[in-house]
Amino acid sequence: MKDQDETTSDLLRKIPADLKQLLEKKIEIIELQLTERAALLAGKLLYKVIGACFLFLGLILMLWAGGYLIGQMLDNLSAGFAILALLMILMGALLIKFHTRGMVRSVKNKIIRAVLEAEDDDSAPVKEIASDNEKRKSD
Repeated sequence: MKDQDETTSDLLRKIPADLKQLLEKKIEIIELQLTERAALLAGKLLYKVIGACFLFLGLILMLWAGGYLIGQMLDNLSAGFAILALLMILMGALLIKFHTRGMVRSVKNKIIRAVLEAEDDDSAPVKEIASDNEKRKSD
């Protein structure tokens, strides 16, 4: 009975240390998950930024060609570019003036959806890391 009491008291003394170790491991797992999500989002963002750059370059070239074409039709190259520049300024002003809450909400929802998808995508590797850590402990 005395041996059993000592064992119980030893176990009770170990509880705080075990809880501390458990908390440290939970924090480590959370850090790994956040790092992985951030890396995944950064990768997706970089991919989209590169795509947007090519799209922007194509748009600039199309506008250049349109300005040249309008200038040729008017026999005044400067007038062609001026007309297109005014058109772009007008479109930009309208977008700024009439931005709606729906547009802002749509962008917000897309960002939230991307974060949630990243969370789903990276849950499997974190489980693998956790199982690897458990295997190392048992060895």
